[in-house]
Amino acid sequence: MSLGFPNERFSLQLQFGTATIYPERDMDAAGLAALRDVLLPKASHGETMETITDKLFTEDTIIDVDGKTFLRCTFDRCTLRFHGRATFATVECRIGVGCSFEVVDDANTVIRQLRYMRSYGGLLSGVVDYYLSEGATPSAKLH
Repeated sequence: MSLGFPNERFSLQLQFGTATIYPERDMDAAGLAALRDVLLPKASHGETMETITDKLFTEDTIIDVDGKTFLRCTFDRCTLRFHGRATFATVECRIGVGCSFEVVDDANTVIRQLRYMRSYGGLLSGVVDYYLSEGATPSAKLH
């Protein structure tokens, strides 16, 4: 699959529903935005994600991350809080020592339910694997 960036080299780290892009050379904001639009998920329900650029978050700050793209931000000794209302992304961000990640509200409910389904085994465990795989659709048939 061609992403439309033939001269750009980058790595993409996916972890816990967050994607982080690491270009091998400096890219301007427009290039990063275009790359992000190709690689990263849109906010839930098709909304446009708010972009926060070059910001420093420190000292016990709580950041609600839902529906936001963080571009070249630094997080030190703060809490990233995910409610599960919309996806979020980080691009060229630094997450330092002393940061924590909280999963609350709807996101916490979904994680608890998926954990239960996986522990049950059988068909329900397969449904969890399906939803966590790439290309999963919003509904799964149980047969």
